[in-house]
Amino acid sequence: MTRNASAIVGILFACTIAIDPARASRAGQESMPVFSSRVDTVRVDVSVRQSGKAVEGLVAADFEVLDNGVRQQVDFAALDQMPANIVLTLDMSGSVQGARLTQLRQAGARLVGMLGPAETASVVAFTDLVTIRSGFTAEKTSLLSALDEPADGTDTALIDATHAALVLGASQIGRPLVIVFSDGTDTASFLSSALVLDTARRAGPVVYAVTSIREDEGSFLNNVVRLTGGRRLDVASVERLSDAFAEILSESRERYLLSYTPTGVRPGGWHEVVVHVRGRRAEVRARPGYLQ
Repeated sequence: MTRNASAIVGILFACTIAIDPARASRAGQESMPVFSSRVDTVRVDVSVRQSGKAVEGLVAADFEVLDNGVRQQVDFAALDQMPANIVLTLDMSGSVQGARLTQLRQAGARLVGMLGPAETASVVAFTDLVTIRSGFTAEKTSLLSALDEPADGTDTALIDATHAALVLGASQIGRPLVIVFSDGTDTASFLSSALVLDTARRAGPVVYAVTSIREDEGSFLNNVVRLTGGRRLDVASVERLSDAFAEILSESRERYLLSYTPTGVRPGGWHEVVVHVRGRRAEVRARPGYLQ
Protein backbone atom coordinates (compact mmCIF):
# COMPACT_ATOMS: atom_id res chain seq x y z
CA MET A 1 0.00 0.00 0.00
CA THR A 2 1.37 3.43 -0.87
CA ARG A 3 1.77 6.10 1.75
CA ASN A 4 -1.05 8.22 0.29
CA ALA A 5 -3.32 5.20 0.16
CA SER A 6 -2.60 4.32 3.76
CA ALA A 7 -3.36 7.90 4.78
CA ILE A 8 -6.72 7.77 3.01
CA VAL A 9 -7.60 4.39 4.53
CA GLY A 10 -6.74 5.65 7.99
CA ILE A 11 -8.88 8.75 7.68
CA LEU A 12 -11.81 6.89 6.14
CA PHE A 13 -11.70 4.39 9.01
CA ALA A 14 -11.65 7.28 11.47
CA CYS A 15 -14.56 8.96 9.73
CA THR A 16 -16.60 5.75 9.84
CA ILE A 17 -16.36 5.77 13.61
CA ALA A 18 -17.03 9.50 13.73
CA ILE A 19 -20.22 9.23 11.71
CA ASP A 20 -21.57 6.49 13.96
CA PRO A 21 -21.17 7.52 17.65
CA ALA A 22 -22.82 4.31 18.85
CA ARG A 23 -20.12 2.30 17.08
CA ALA A 24 -17.45 4.45 18.70
CA SER A 25 -18.97 3.78 22.09
CA ARG A 26 -19.13 0.03 21.48
CA ALA A 27 -15.55 -0.04 20.20
CA GLY A 28 -14.33 1.69 23.35
CA GLN A 29 -16.28 -0.55 25.68
CA GLU A 30 -15.26 -3.76 23.95
CA SER A 31 -11.54 -3.07 23.67
CA MET A 32 -10.67 -0.94 26.69
CA PRO A 33 -10.55 -2.66 30.09
CA VAL A 34 -9.15 0.34 31.96
CA PHE A 35 -12.22 2.57 31.86
CA SER A 36 -15.37 0.66 31.06
CA SER A 37 -18.85 -0.09 32.27
CA ARG A 38 -19.36 -3.73 31.39
CA VAL A 39 -22.22 -5.37 33.29
CA ASP A 40 -22.01 -4.03 36.89
CA THR A 41 -18.37 -3.04 37.18
CA VAL A 42 -16.80 0.30 36.31
CA ARG A 43 -13.02 0.46 36.00
CA VAL A 44 -11.20 3.77 36.15
CA ASP A 45 -7.61 4.47 35.07
CA VAL A 46 -6.25 7.09 37.50
CA SER A 47 -3.03 9.10 37.80
CA VAL A 48 -2.15 10.31 41.31
CA ARG A 49 0.77 12.71 41.63
CA GLN A 50 2.05 14.95 44.39
CA SER A 51 4.89 17.46 44.07
CA GLY A 52 5.46 16.22 40.54
CA LYS A 53 5.95 12.57 41.54
CA ALA A 54 3.68 9.54 41.39
CA VAL A 55 2.07 8.55 44.69
CA GLU A 56 2.61 4.87 45.40
CA GLY A 57 1.21 2.49 47.99
CA LEU A 58 -2.44 3.56 47.83
CA VAL A 59 -5.22 1.05 48.49
CA ALA A 60 -8.97 1.06 47.81
CA ALA A 61 -9.79 2.80 51.10
CA ASP A 62 -7.62 5.76 50.09
CA PHE A 63 -9.87 6.65 47.16
CA GLU A 64 -13.22 8.40 47.14
CA VAL A 65 -15.27 7.98 43.96
CA LEU A 66 -18.48 9.86 43.16
CA ASP A 67 -20.69 8.51 40.37
CA ASN A 68 -23.25 11.17 39.40
CA GLY A 69 -22.67 12.70 42.81
CA VAL A 70 -23.23 9.47 44.75
CA ARG A 71 -20.31 8.12 46.80
CA GLN A 72 -19.29 4.61 45.74
CA GLN A 73 -17.53 1.74 47.46
CA VAL A 74 -14.18 1.17 45.73
CA ASP A 75 -13.68 -2.60 45.50
CA PHE A 76 -10.18 -2.65 44.08
CA ALA A 77 -7.26 -0.27 43.62
CA ALA A 78 -3.78 -1.20 42.47
CA LEU A 79 -0.96 0.10 40.33
CA ASP A 80 -1.86 -1.42 36.99
CA GLN A 81 0.80 -3.59 35.40
CA MET A 82 -1.10 -4.15 32.16
CA PRO A 83 1.23 -3.62 29.15
CA ALA A 84 0.64 -0.43 27.20
CA ASN A 85 -0.37 -0.17 23.55
CA ILE A 86 1.00 3.18 22.44
CA VAL A 87 -0.04 5.28 19.44
CA LEU A 88 2.83 7.66 18.75
CA THR A 89 1.22 10.53 16.81
CA LEU A 90 3.78 12.94 15.40
CA ASP A 91 3.56 16.31 13.68
CA MET A 92 5.95 16.24 10.71
CA SER A 93 4.62 19.34 8.96
CA GLY A 94 6.70 22.07 7.40
CA SER A 95 7.66 23.62 10.74
CA VAL A 96 9.23 20.33 11.88
CA GLN A 97 12.01 19.80 9.39
CA GLY A 98 15.80 19.61 9.37
CA ALA A 99 17.32 19.43 12.85
CA ARG A 100 13.86 19.57 14.49
CA LEU A 101 12.72 16.50 12.57
CA THR A 102 15.93 14.68 13.53
CA GLN A 103 15.27 15.45 17.21
CA LEU A 104 11.67 14.29 16.89
CA ARG A 105 12.78 10.99 15.39
CA GLN A 106 15.37 10.55 18.14
CA ALA A 107 12.68 11.13 20.77
CA GLY A 108 10.46 8.53 19.13
CA ALA A 109 13.37 6.09 18.94
CA ARG A 110 14.08 6.53 22.65
CA LEU A 111 10.47 5.71 23.50
CA VAL A 112 10.56 2.63 21.25
CA GLY A 113 13.71 1.50 23.04
CA MET A 114 11.90 1.78 26.39
CA LEU A 115 9.06 -0.56 25.41
CA GLY A 116 8.68 -3.59 27.62
CA PRO A 117 8.56 -7.15 26.21
CA ALA A 118 4.75 -7.26 26.16
CA GLU A 119 4.19 -3.67 25.03
CA THR A 120 3.40 -2.59 21.48
CA ALA A 121 3.40 0.68 19.61
CA SER A 122 2.19 2.15 16.36
CA VAL A 123 3.30 5.26 14.47
CA VAL A 124 0.96 7.88 13.00
CA ALA A 125 2.57 10.81 11.19
CA PHE A 126 0.71 13.88 10.04
CA THR A 127 1.16 16.93 7.87
CA ASP A 128 -1.91 17.89 5.85
CA LEU A 129 -2.17 14.11 5.38
CA VAL A 130 -2.53 11.56 8.17
CA THR A 131 -0.49 8.43 7.55
CA ILE A 132 -0.60 5.27 9.66
CA ARG A 133 3.02 4.28 9.10
CA SER A 134 2.93 1.25 11.36
CA GLY A 135 0.18 -0.72 13.00
CA PHE A 136 0.67 -2.09 16.50
CA THR A 137 3.81 -4.17 16.77
CA ALA A 138 6.46 -5.14 19.28
CA GLU A 139 9.06 -5.24 16.49
CA LYS A 140 11.29 -2.29 17.32
CA THR A 141 13.07 -2.41 13.98
CA SER A 142 9.76 -1.90 12.17
CA LEU A 143 8.83 1.00 14.42
CA LEU A 144 12.20 2.68 13.91
CA SER A 145 11.84 2.31 10.14
CA ALA A 146 8.40 3.92 10.34
CA LEU A 147 9.87 6.88 12.21
CA ASP A 148 12.53 7.35 9.52
CA GLU A 149 10.14 7.50 6.55
CA PRO A 150 10.17 10.88 4.75
CA ALA A 151 7.31 13.28 5.38
CA ASP A 152 5.19 14.92 2.67
CA GLY A 153 3.20 18.11 3.07
CA THR A 154 3.58 21.38 4.94
CA ASP A 155 0.26 21.99 6.73
CA THR A 156 -0.96 20.54 10.05
CA ALA A 157 -4.00 18.24 10.32
CA LEU A 158 -3.81 17.91 14.11
CA ILE A 159 -7.52 17.28 14.70
CA ASP A 160 -7.76 14.57 12.02
CA ALA A 161 -4.60 12.90 13.32
CA THR A 162 -5.84 12.87 16.91
CA HIS A 163 -9.07 11.26 15.80
CA ALA A 164 -7.27 8.57 13.82
CA ALA A 165 -5.03 7.88 16.84
CA LEU A 166 -8.02 7.56 19.19
CA VAL A 167 -9.73 5.09 16.88
CA LEU A 168 -6.54 3.13 16.33
CA GLY A 169 -5.88 2.95 20.07
CA ALA A 170 -9.44 1.86 20.84
CA SER A 171 -9.02 -1.07 18.44
CA GLN A 172 -6.59 -2.78 20.83
CA ILE A 173 -7.25 -4.97 23.85
CA GLY A 174 -5.01 -3.79 26.66
CA ARG A 175 -4.07 -0.38 27.99
CA PRO A 176 -4.29 2.12 25.13
CA LEU A 177 -2.13 5.23 25.35
CA VAL A 178 -1.99 7.99 22.73
CA ILE A 179 0.93 10.42 22.66
CA VAL A 180 0.37 13.43 20.40
CA PHE A 181 3.16 15.85 19.53
CA SER A 182 2.51 19.08 17.64
CA ASP A 183 4.35 22.37 17.48
CA GLY A 184 1.51 24.38 15.94
CA THR A 185 -2.21 24.89 15.58
CA ASP A 186 -4.41 23.02 13.14
CA THR A 187 -4.41 24.33 9.58
CA ALA A 188 -5.67 21.45 7.45
CA SER A 189 -8.20 19.15 9.19
CA PHE A 190 -11.65 18.52 7.77
CA LEU A 191 -13.10 16.91 10.92
CA SER A 192 -14.54 19.30 13.48
CA SER A 193 -12.96 19.62 16.90
CA ALA A 194 -16.37 19.00 18.51
CA LEU A 195 -16.72 15.65 16.76
CA VAL A 196 -13.22 14.53 17.77
CA LEU A 197 -13.75 15.63 21.37
CA ASP A 198 -16.91 13.51 21.44
CA THR A 199 -14.85 10.55 20.22
CA ALA A 200 -12.30 11.27 22.98
CA ARG A 201 -15.07 11.18 25.55
CA ARG A 202 -16.42 7.86 24.29
CA ALA A 203 -13.28 5.97 23.27
CA GLY A 204 -10.82 4.22 25.55
CA PRO A 205 -7.30 5.63 25.15
CA VAL A 206 -5.68 8.00 27.61
CA VAL A 207 -4.15 10.89 25.67
CA TYR A 208 -0.96 12.75 26.56
CA ALA A 209 -0.10 15.81 24.52
CA VAL A 210 3.34 17.36 24.03
CA THR A 211 3.64 20.83 22.53
CA SER A 212 6.28 23.49 22.10
CA ILE A 213 3.83 26.39 21.99
CA ARG A 214 1.65 27.99 24.66
CA GLU A 215 -2.11 27.63 24.25
CA ASP A 216 -5.12 28.76 26.25
CA GLU A 217 -6.92 26.39 28.62
CA GLY A 218 -9.75 25.83 26.17
CA SER A 219 -7.52 24.66 23.32
CA PHE A 220 -8.24 21.47 21.43
CA LEU A 221 -5.39 19.45 22.95
CA ASN A 222 -6.16 20.65 26.48
CA ASN A 223 -9.74 19.45 26.07
CA VAL A 224 -8.63 16.09 24.68
CA VAL A 225 -6.32 15.34 27.60
CA ARG A 226 -8.97 16.46 30.09
CA LEU A 227 -11.63 14.20 28.59
CA THR A 228 -9.32 11.17 28.55
CA GLY A 229 -7.61 11.60 31.92
CA GLY A 230 -4.21 12.37 30.43
CA ARG A 231 -1.86 15.33 30.72
CA ARG A 232 -0.27 18.01 28.58
CA LEU A 233 3.48 18.65 28.67
CA ASP A 234 4.92 21.86 27.29
CA VAL A 235 8.53 21.72 26.15
CA ALA A 236 10.69 24.79 25.65
CA SER A 237 12.17 23.30 22.49
CA VAL A 238 12.07 20.13 20.42
CA GLU A 239 15.33 19.16 22.10
CA ARG A 240 13.27 18.36 25.21
CA LEU A 241 10.96 15.95 23.40
CA SER A 242 12.97 12.86 24.26
CA ASP A 243 12.67 13.50 27.99
CA ALA A 244 8.96 14.32 27.64
CA PHE A 245 8.19 11.05 25.82
CA ALA A 246 10.16 9.07 28.40
CA GLU A 247 8.31 10.82 31.23
CA ILE A 248 4.93 9.98 29.71
CA LEU A 249 5.74 6.29 29.30
CA SER A 250 7.03 6.09 32.88
CA GLU A 251 3.97 7.89 34.21
CA SER A 252 1.61 5.59 32.30
CA ARG A 253 3.12 2.68 34.23
CA GLU A 254 2.39 4.42 37.54
CA ARG A 255 -1.36 4.83 37.11
CA TYR A 256 -3.88 3.08 39.35
CA LEU A 257 -6.73 0.89 38.22
CA LEU A 258 -9.86 1.32 40.35
CA SER A 259 -13.06 -0.70 40.15
CA TYR A 260 -16.45 -0.30 41.74
CA THR A 261 -20.02 -1.48 41.30
CA PRO A 262 -22.34 1.51 40.77
CA THR A 263 -24.78 1.79 43.66
CA GLY A 264 -27.61 4.26 44.10
CA VAL A 265 -27.36 5.71 40.59
CA ARG A 266 -29.74 5.33 37.69
CA PRO A 267 -28.29 3.13 34.91
CA GLY A 268 -27.86 4.33 31.35
CA GLY A 269 -26.70 7.56 29.80
CA TRP A 270 -23.71 9.66 30.77
CA HIS A 271 -22.28 9.21 34.27
CA GLU A 272 -20.06 11.91 35.72
CA VAL A 273 -17.21 10.43 37.74
CA VAL A 274 -15.10 12.35 40.26
CA VAL A 275 -12.10 10.73 41.98
CA HIS A 276 -10.38 12.07 45.12
CA VAL A 277 -7.60 10.73 47.32
CA ARG A 278 -8.38 11.00 51.01
CA GLY A 279 -5.99 12.88 53.26
CA ARG A 280 -3.71 14.16 50.49
CA ARG A 281 -3.41 17.27 48.38
CA ALA A 282 -2.69 15.16 45.37
CA GLU A 283 -3.26 15.90 41.71
CA VAL A 284 -5.69 13.26 40.46
CA ARG A 285 -6.37 12.70 36.78
CA ALA A 286 -9.07 10.40 35.46
CA ARG A 287 -11.74 10.46 32.81
CA PRO A 288 -14.62 12.73 33.85
CA GLY A 289 -17.22 10.07 33.18
CA TYR A 290 -18.45 7.14 31.13
CA LEU A 291 -21.34 6.30 28.84
CA GLN A 292 -23.34 3.30 30.00
